[in-house]
Amino acid sequence: MEVSLIFNPFNPLKILHYSDRIQRMMDGEIIPPVMVSFDFANPCNQRCVWCAWTKHRRVEGGFLSREVLEDVIDTMGSEVESWEVCGGGEPLLNRNSHEYLEKLRDTGKRILLVTNGTFLTEDDARNCSTIRVSLDAGFQSTHADLHGSEDWNKIIDNIEKASKITKVGVGFLIHPANYREIYDFTLLSRGLGARFAHIRPCYTDYEEVRDVVGFDWFRWSEAHEAEIMSEVNRAKSLETDKFDVWTTFYKVMPKKWPFSKCYALTLDPCISPTGGVWLCCERRGIEKSLIGTIGVDGSFREIWYSKKHEELIRDLPDQLCPFKCKYSGYNRAIHEAYVNKSLDLDWI
Repeated sequence: MEVSLIFNPFNPLKILHYSDRIQRMMDGEIIPPVMVSFDFANPCNQRCVWCAWTKHRRVEGGFLSREVLEDVIDTMGSEVESWEVCGGGEPLLNRNSHEYLEKLRDTGKRILLVTNGTFLTEDDARNCSTIRVSLDAGFQSTHADLHGSEDWNKIIDNIEKASKITKVGVGFLIHPANYREIYDFTLLSRGLGARFAHIRPCYTDYEEVRDVVGFDWFRWSEAHEAEIMSEVNRAKSLETDKFDVWTTFYKVMPKKWPFSKCYALTLDPCISPTGGVWLCCERRGIEKSLIGTIGVDGSFREIWYSKKHEELIRDLPDQLCPFKCKYSGYNRAIHEAYVNKSLDLDWI
C-alpha cells in the first residue's frame, strides 16, 4: 500500500488517536464526544437528486437557535476537540450562521464546514479550519441537473476566494450523469486553488433516495467499474505537493458487522435545528435514536450523561443503521484494536 493511501484524512485508523477515550468507553463509561456536528439549517436552496434527508428536513424543519448553540458551547465546549457544521440542509441558509461560526471559532477549537458553497463568504473561510464544498460536476450544465441550482458561477467564485484563506476541499459523488467528468472536476478544483478533491460513491440505499435517483449503486458501479476507475486514475494524476485526490469507497460497501454494537457513535453526536441530540448523523430522524432535546430534556451535558443515553448505547441494534455507515471503518478499527486485539498495541 502506498504511503499516501495510509496518511490521508479519510483513513479510519485515525480514530486510534483517541485511545484514551476509547479505552474508557470500552470500560463502560460515557465519554465526552470528540466532535459535535451541528445542523444549522434543515431548509436547502438546492434540490440534489440524491438527498437522503428530504423527509427528515421536511418533518423537523427550522434553523438552529442561538440558545442551543450556546448551551452546547457552555456546557461541553471545553471537553470537545472540534466542531462540524453540515446538513440537514444548507447550513449557511441560517441567517445567523456567520455569527455562529465566529462563536465556535472563539472556543479555540477547529471547525469543519460542509456546504454547497452558494453563500460561502471570505469571513467564513477565516473562521473555519477546513471547508468542504459539494460540487459534484465538472461543468455548469451537469451541476444544474444534479443540484437543481443556477448558482454555478457564484459557487466557483466563492471556492476560489475561500481557497486563498483556508483549506478548501471539493466533493464529488459518482453518479451515472457525471462519472465521465471526474477528471474535469478534479482539474477545475485544482485550478481554483483547492487543497483536495474528495471522490466517493453516490449512495442509493436509502428509502428516500432509491426510487428518486433511479439506479442502484452496487449494480451500476459493477457494470461501469473499468470506466469509473479509469477516470479516478486520471484524476489522481493531477496530484501535486499542494493538491491531493482522495477516494472513499469503503463507506458504501455492503455492511458486514463483525461486532455486536456500534463503538464509534459516542464520539460524534449530531445536534439538529430543534435542539435534538441524535446518536449520530446517519440516524437523525430515526426512531429510538434521539437522546433528548436541549431546552426540553435539560442541557446538552445533562442529556449526554443521562440514563437514556446509557440505555440507547446498550440496546442499540445495528440492524437499524443504514448500509452506508460513516462509522464503519472506525468501528472496525476499534473492534480489531480493543476486542480482537489484532494490533498488539503494547508493542511498538
